[in-house]
Amino acid sequence: MRAFQVSQMGAGYAKGEFGEAEAPLLEKGFVLVAVDAASLNSADLRVVGGELTGRFLHKNVKPLIPGYDFAGTVIESADPGFAVGDEVFGFLPYSPSNSAGTLAGQVAAKADSIAKKPEGVSMLHAAMLGTAGATALQGLRDKLRVTRGQRVLINGGSGGVGSFAVQVAKELGATVVATCSAAKAAAVREMGADEVIDYKTTSIKALPGPFDAIFDAAATSSFAECGVLLTKTGRFMTTLPSLGLLTGKLRAAVSSRSCDVIIVKSTPADLAQLADWIAAGKIKVAGESVPFDEVKKGFERLDSGKVVGKVGVSMSKG
Repeated sequence: MRAFQVSQMGAGYAKGEFGEAEAPLLEKGFVLVAVDAASLNSADLRVVGGELTGRFLHKNVKPLIPGYDFAGTVIESADPGFAVGDEVFGFLPYSPSNSAGTLAGQVAAKADSIAKKPEGVSMLHAAMLGTAGATALQGLRDKLRVTRGQRVLINGGSGGVGSFAVQVAKELGATVVATCSAAKAAAVREMGADEVIDYKTTSIKALPGPFDAIFDAAATSSFAECGVLLTKTGRFMTTLPSLGLLTGKLRAAVSSRSCDVIIVKSTPADLAQLADWIAAGKIKVAGESVPFDEVKKGFERLDSGKVVGKVGVSMSKG
């Protein structure tokens, strides 16, 4: 099968090449999917760039096929819940045990980690939904326990995760304040943010608290920096483990506040909920896409920080 590969973790996307790779083997409880679309995440940059955190997100195989998110058609099934021809979507596990990648013609996925794609959602949008949408939903609903009427801060409301977090928080009934650059403010307001603040001109400590929950979607803040903005029982959550997280947990432990990190999992129920919201027009997929042949350009766009939302990859030649 055709795949985009880097020679090893740390080689960087600029040195990636297209080539032939062995098709994945089908194991019991898995389905083999012909990939119609994929999408890129910051984790992909960390993996191909060889960052320390990247080594906890993917097995260091040589060569390495990047990519976690996908949507496609089942071409072989070893699970009774899926049949050949089913259109499905989801994402691979963020784990050092994962040796697969979705920037390829086929991917083998665990049947209990994918969902059937609704007719009202395109393959491209389904692929762009997985990691970022699930991170937003699981983070806001499960970690931050956001409920109707609460006030929520989304730090980095224009990114892949942040763009979904703004919309999911609104679906949960929260009042949403989001940070982003001035150039992206209009887009974030369109997503539903009640207030948008330019992080370049206003420091996070100067934001108009208090907040019941702070979602550090951009992974650029910390409990130490913005814990003062929380209510007495407020909750802070980031998307990237760090030493600062450990310090934050210790600080939070001596108060009634909390500090945590989201470790996202691909679950059929959450994927289905997100896709149903999209099909119903309740949330939208923000971003842009590139054809598979131009995946390096997609990496460049993601790396530039100029994209509002996600970067999708269309595998079709049509």
